[in-house]
Amino acid sequence: VFYWGNSQGGIAGGSFTAISPDATRSVLYVPGMNYSTLLQRSSDFTQYALILYPSYKKQIERPLIFSLMQMMWDRGEPNGYANHMTDNPLPDTPEHNVTLQVALGDHQVSNFSAEVEARTVGMATHGPVLDEGRWPDMDVAWNIPRITEYPYHGSNFIYLDGGPMRPDPGNPGDIIGTTPPPFENIANRNGEDPHGAPRGADQAVEMTSTFLQPNGYIDNVCGATSCYGGGWSGLP
Repeated sequence: VFYWGNSQGGIAGGSFTAISPDATRSVLYVPGMNYSTLLQRSSDFTQYALILYPSYKKQIERPLIFSLMQMMWDRGEPNGYANHMTDNPLPDTPEHNVTLQVALGDHQVSNFSAEVEARTVGMATHGPVLDEGRWPDMDVAWNIPRITEYPYHGSNFIYLDGGPMRPDPGNPGDIIGTTPPPFENIANRNGEDPHGAPRGADQAVEMTSTFLQPNGYIDNVCGATSCYGGGWSGLP
């Protein structure tokens, strides 16, 4: 039995994987953990902030409120289960293998929250992680080891890049692509939201297909470049 979840299904899928006595493999699209980190970096949070912020007007109060909320959220989200998600299973559950497939610059689920999950669980990632210049100023996928041999049977973390902001050749005046996530504690709102792009990306589908099978694996479908989604095929 395998599990495949997207968005909230990718986030809550981490918890499900850890407690499942049946599913041994999971593919989690555009996931992340801790909600206390994710929320202010999500474009979806704006409406909820209209309710929360009037009661907590000082910026210095809000991190405390999120930290207190997080202690409740830990009971349901991957942050409370990450150390049991793969090779340290809970009683009466099997070991699990997991792949996280992440949309670079995701407007709704921060890439930083996905990287935290990958580091905590102990995943490896494809290299090069991204094309040169697509993640400025600091190391991308810091402290996440690179896969050195394919086919790879372990748990893994894959960025899928929909490309930089550019005119849409099919719809003049529209912009496609996006930027890497901002380092500030704000949502990415640049260009097109790539949140749904991994679901139909050829490379993501191929990796999902081989991973979700007995003794599953991912192959080097991205070759010597990073992995792409959203119709992008790399710099010319």
